[in-house]
Amino acid sequence: MKRLILPALLTLVLLLSLGACVNPTPTPDPTPDPVPDDGLCRVLLALDEGVHVVGDNPVAVEPGATASFQVELEKGYIFREASFGTYDGATGTLTVENVTHDMTV
Repeated sequence: MKRLILPALLTLVLLLSLGACVNPTPTPDPTPDPVPDDGLCRVLLALDEGVHVVGDNPVAVEPGATASFQVELEKGYIFREASFGTYDGATGTLTVENVTHDMTV
């Protein structure tokens, strides 16, 4: 009887250790923060070195509306261009008209 207990115990330990290695507990994928389903379009101004937004970033607007950002530039920086919208250097305002979907500018 003693001869059967030791091999059975070793077999059990081996099977348990193999099971832990072969089928580890999966790590769940992180879920992104949900975007509110409120019908609004969100516009994010991607910032670069020397550029700061005064106020909200991103902004949420009704579809078809205009999104505006008040932009401040550090000394020595100029605003060259934006992927969408127009920049008024006199007022420091970047305006994106007719926003129809979430976007990054």
